[in-house]
Amino acid sequence: MKMYVSPNSLCNSWSSKTCAPTETSRAETGSSATMSFGRRISGRARFQKNIFYMCCTLAAMLTLFPANSALREEERLRQKSQSIGFPRVVVIPVWKLVLAALGFLFLVVWTARIWARLPEIWRSDHQLSVLLMVGFPLLILYAWLEELRREIRNRPLLELGKLTVGSVTSQETVGGKSKRSQITYTFRDESGFERAGKGTDRSRKYKEGMPLLVFFDQSDPAKSVAACCTTWRLKSPDGEFLNLD
Repeated sequence: MKMYVSPNSLCNSWSSKTCAPTETSRAETGSSATMSFGRRISGRARFQKNIFYMCCTLAAMLTLFPANSALREEERLRQKSQSIGFPRVVVIPVWKLVLAALGFLFLVVWTARIWARLPEIWRSDHQLSVLLMVGFPLLILYAWLEELRREIRNRPLLELGKLTVGSVTSQETVGGKSKRSQITYTFRDESGFERAGKGTDRSRKYKEGMPLLVFFDQSDPAKSVAACCTTWRLKSPDGEFLNLD
């Protein structure tokens, strides 16, 4: 139904406040409602988008925490390495020397007692037992001498070598009942070249990607040892052991 307004109606009067509804006013009202609904939908979409961006930013920040922790640990070790000067006092803790002496004494006594019975055991057709009795102490003696040779080589590195910060590149648990933590590491020498090394982590705390302190020979950087891979310890001028972890 169409509605018409007379030209002489009150809508044409300057004093009129209202006028009868027309087809045009109804269309404008519908258009305003549509625009209002669209603005609500657009506002909700913007809100959801902002929430999504905030979640992505938070997730990215959380992934940076481990890296920041590793950087802080590396900086802490670098400051510690710079604070350790010369001369360095290098020692082995007394209790480790006592354990080593007791182990060597037990090996000597055990071998001496068995050695006297070897001819008798051999004549009783137990040649395999004889081989085991001889081979076992020899194997232990070889491992002990190898460890001694390695620690003798490590002492000058701790006493006179350059101290720097390296990074663990791999970690592997090896051995049977007496498990050991084998690690490989890299560090940069004074020329900026990357060097590699390996050893047994005696603290069993280092994992791949963790920073650690490394001593190396300045004249031959291929010779190196990580602070966690040696029995030797550094002592401060007041006689306290330095924590190199």
